[in-house]
Amino acid sequence: MNGAPLGLTLLDYWRWSGSDLLGNAERGVLAEFLVASALGAAHEPRAEWAVHDVRASLGGADVTVEVKSAAWYQSWHQERPSDIRFDIAPRKWLWNPETNGSVELRKPRRFASVYVFCLLGAPDGSRPDPFETDQWGFYVLDTASLDRAKPRQQTIGLRPLRAAGAGRDRARRREVRGPARGRPRPLPLTPPTAFDARSRTLYRYREHFPQRPEMHAGLGCGPTLP
Repeated sequence: MNGAPLGLTLLDYWRWSGSDLLGNAERGVLAEFLVASALGAAHEPRAEWAVHDVRASLGGADVTVEVKSAAWYQSWHQERPSDIRFDIAPRKWLWNPETNGSVELRKPRRFASVYVFCLLGAPDGSRPDPFETDQWGFYVLDTASLDRAKPRQQTIGLRPLRAAGAGRDRARRREVRGPARGRPRPLPLTPPTAFDARSRTLYRYREHFPQRPEMHAGLGCGPTLP
């Protein structure tokens, strides 16, 4: 390298590092993006270690959202669908990205006012496409209800999630109650219906790996997007 320009761009890095949207890590980030976009809160970059995933203003009220994701099938080979479990563990640590200060609480708690559980795909063995939002199911549950049903539980499956009051939500509104004021707030969960062809090509970038041996070194330019 010797100080010479590499000829790489931020898009090249994103292709290399974040194109596997069926993996657990990137699928979770995509789920956060879908929820943030649906709530009109995707105008600022994601804060990775924030105490909640999304903050939105709905009807003049400040609503904080914790987004959890799962999928029946991942990017690797599976003989059977995954056992769907969502992380709902209360936390003891609170970190403020503006001050870089952290606080340890005496009693663990859940910080967001609303949870949105995002489930991708179907258990029938078909490979899901994360860019087809019809393949996502969204289960909305206010934190107060979750605390009453599962105050200390670390994870939750689909059946107990529905029993706690979470309903599958696509392009409709659910009334959710925030723990602070206890009054219903509309949560319009209408994710974008499609992504553009450029993003879809980026998602399929991993299919080029066998034909692009230079990519195995993590350097070089990936396929040109139209």
